[in-house]
Amino acid sequence: MVVGRAATRRVRSTWGGSAKRAHSAMWGIGQVDWIMEKVRIDKWLWAARFFKTRSLATQAVEGGRVRLNGERCKPAKEVRAGDRFLICSDGLSNHLS
Repeated sequence: MVVGRAATRRVRSTWGGSAKRAHSAMWGIGQVDWIMEKVRIDKWLWAARFFKTRSLATQAVEGGRVRLNGERCKPAKEVRAGDRFLICSDGLSNHLS
């Protein structure tokens, strides 16, 4: 495991930005919201545990069971804070915002 300045340089070169951001990302301290400004809808649904696997999340999006801001979308559609979701599965529908 690399620690100290070498690790900060490695993280900074990977993520870009300042050493302070790299240090925050490396140690999990401070605000690191800049890393997850946008994420794919299939990854978000899987990470939020609406679907057990990412492939199930992808199939749901492709099958039209997930709507983003009232419209069908593709699995690679990027979601941001403030987006509204409608997730239909097993006869239940979840409205999220």
